[in-house]
Amino acid sequence: MIKPLCYSLITLLTPISVIAQTMAIKTTDELVSTDSEILFAYNKELKQLEAINLLTSLSSELALPKNAIGFDVATLANITDKQALVLTSDGVYKAQAGKPTLLFNYESVLNQLKIDKFGKVDFVFDANNDGLSDIFIPGLASSTLYIQNKDGSFKPNQFKQIPKYEGRFSGKGLSLEVNINNKPVVIDFNHDGLNDLVFSNDFGADVLLANSEGFEQKLTSIDFSIELGELSNGETRKIKQIIDINNDGFLDFTTRQFKPTQGMDSLDIKIAHTLYLGSAKGFTNTPITLFETQGPSELLLKTDFNNDGLIDLQKMDLDIGLGTIASMALGGGSTDVDVEMNLYKQQPDGSFANKSSIELDLEMEVGMNGDESEPALYLGDINGDSYIDAVYKYSKKMLYIYYGEQDSLLNDKRKKLKLTLPKNNKDILLVDINQDGKKDFVFKFTEEDGTSKIETRLN
Repeated sequence: MIKPLCYSLITLLTPISVIAQTMAIKTTDELVSTDSEILFAYNKELKQLEAINLLTSLSSELALPKNAIGFDVATLANITDKQALVLTSDGVYKAQAGKPTLLFNYESVLNQLKIDKFGKVDFVFDANNDGLSDIFIPGLASSTLYIQNKDGSFKPNQFKQIPKYEGRFSGKGLSLEVNINNKPVVIDFNHDGLNDLVFSNDFGADVLLANSEGFEQKLTSIDFSIELGELSNGETRKIKQIIDINNDGFLDFTTRQFKPTQGMDSLDIKIAHTLYLGSAKGFTNTPITLFETQGPSELLLKTDFNNDGLIDLQKMDLDIGLGTIASMALGGGSTDVDVEMNLYKQQPDGSFANKSSIELDLEMEVGMNGDESEPALYLGDINGDSYIDAVYKYSKKMLYIYYGEQDSLLNDKRKKLKLTLPKNNKDILLVDINQDGKKDFVFKFTEEDGTSKIETRLN
């Protein structure tokens, strides 16, 4: 069922000129953005999936195959728009209006999965940097990488691996926990001109090397030259992240080291973070010590704010104590928590500035049931100057905008934008709808009757 959008014009606002448009959708769960004007919306309980084109103002309900596990977004050969690929217990399908199309069947440990809820999973990525999406299907003793050909068909590349799944025996037999979302890092690890795939976990990583035929048939273990796991001093050291933070073509990694605690003591746990830079000779023996965090506070390395090719550091300090726990218990299981975010610019040697470029005081909702939540902070270039801007949901009707700049990463002179905002922080997205190099606002509102509508505003 194709539905047109209804258009309405609102007053132009400063500093952002906005034109609003509204549409109704059937699905109610989180919106999934792509790097295009296409969005996907889903309902995990009813296993419904909807494709939304914000540029053409059309949406369509997609037919799903039986036994659907989840979906991911893909670029397919000879198809312009982003497509939703659905992973089932026996095959991968292209979701579309009318009837889904089978891309291929597979045999894996996933064939035995029992799925109650449908959702977004990560099994699609571009393994060989040809602009077409490839598919990763995990297994026990072996997994399979399906490489997309230029005609849209998929070539399987099976490779052996050491099983790394958690499981337990009971009266009902062996139960396994399978991580479907183990998307690898794509990088030319051995510098032979071909992209390799690095699969990581808490205590190590393996690389699937590419060759002229595609990929090797087994993984190669990566030597980090450090001790991981339980250390002699009673602390535990884990791999935190594997990433090329300085854009030099060599893989870098970070670790987190801490003394294991349980219960309320975890709120005060101190975690040491360390960065190991990679080079042609391997990983450095003199790592860079990053900031220490406490409890649920976190360090993030994922955004190049000033477009200099270097990933900058975000330090997120959460104020959670006994008072917060009490507020959650009295307030129905959730409460707002203060979050202090500091940005540190990466230096040419791979270290980070000692002094924060800017400090932002944010809020996020946390719950006692472990629901994931993130601060109401949205990053993207909204004015087209190639710098990352920060948009912060200050209240129900107010956005603060911090524009990006070269030296301080973000300008501390914020702009205010007044408008009605969704209650849920996840219902605000930044999407370049008209592909003009500027991120636009996308809001999803859920009505009292359970229906949802999308409102967009062009920057």
